Order: sequence, then C-alpha cells, then structure tokens
Amino acid sequence: MEQVLAGAVTPSWEETLQLAGVLSVRPGEVQRLWESAQGLPGIESAQSFEAAAKVLRDALSGLHRAADRPAASDLARATGLLAPTVTAILHGDWTPDWLTTALLTTALGAEPALVRPVWERMHYAFLTSPDQFPLHGMPTRTTEHRPPAPPAPAQEKGPDHGRPRPPGPPARPP
Repeated sequence: MEQVLAGAVTPSWEETLQLAGVLSVRPGEVQRLWESAQGLPGIESAQSFEAAAKVLRDALSGLHRAADRPAASDLARATGLLAPTVTAILHGDWTPDWLTTALLTTALGAEPALVRPVWERMHYAFLTSPDQFPLHGMPTRTTEHRPPAPPAPAQEKGPDHGRPRPPGPPARPP
C-alpha cells in the first residue's frame, strides 16, 4: 500500500475501488485517472456533452483530492484564474477549455497529458452537439437546458459595431 500511495506501483482496479471506498471517494473520480495510469485509452462511446463534462469534472476532482484538496485561492494564484472560476470548475459548474484544464492540472501536481484524453472526449462530445465552445470554457449545461438569456443592454457603437458581446467565462485577473 505504501508503494501505491507513493506512486511507485499502480494498483489493480479492484484495489483502487477498495482504496476509494476507504477514502470515501466516488469511483468516477478515480476511474479515468486509473485508466490513464494503466495506459488504457478509455471506453470510446457516444456521450452527451454533459456526461462527458461530468467525467472531466470527476477526473479533476480526483486530482484535487490527490493533491490534498488545496484551497481555490491557492490554485487561483498558481494558475492565474480567479478562485470562483476554480471552484466552479471543480464543482462541475464550468467546463474549462484545454489551456485552463492544463493549468489547473499542473497546479494540482499532475501532468496535463494525464487528463488530455478525458478533455478530448468532452470536446468531441461538445463538437457533436449544437453548441458553440467559447474561449476559456463554458457553463456545463448545454443550451437545451439553459434558460433564455435576458435582453442585452443598449451599447454605444464602438469597435464591436454595437453588437453585444457573448457571455464569457468568469473573469481572469489582470
């Protein structure tokens, strides 16, 4: 067990499930990480964006737990994100773009390549959905479930020719 916790040995899936039970961890939080550690590509299947985003959230939550749950403020300093953005990502309320995912993964002490296949499955699920993926990420719920946006306030014409700007992610610090 000491070698498993030190990262020297990768446990079997059964051992991983037992350890997850002892630590009160949902199996989904460790499944994709375990598959990646085993060099397994994961099960490729058609998933909804929301289901694929949940898998990404579980993988990031598993890394967060493995890193001894650093505070959102500490992760924000390490990544350049705002603490509420970090919290939204870890709770599954915000689905990050790849750069944000890589920054957060690195801040959690893992190699971004570990979660890249999970992020790519989420992105593929998104690409096959009717939604448009904005820079920096998007809310996890797709347009099918999103309430209609309120009307945009009137704007003076400027470089955007008076077009309202699309809603963006939680702001990054300057």
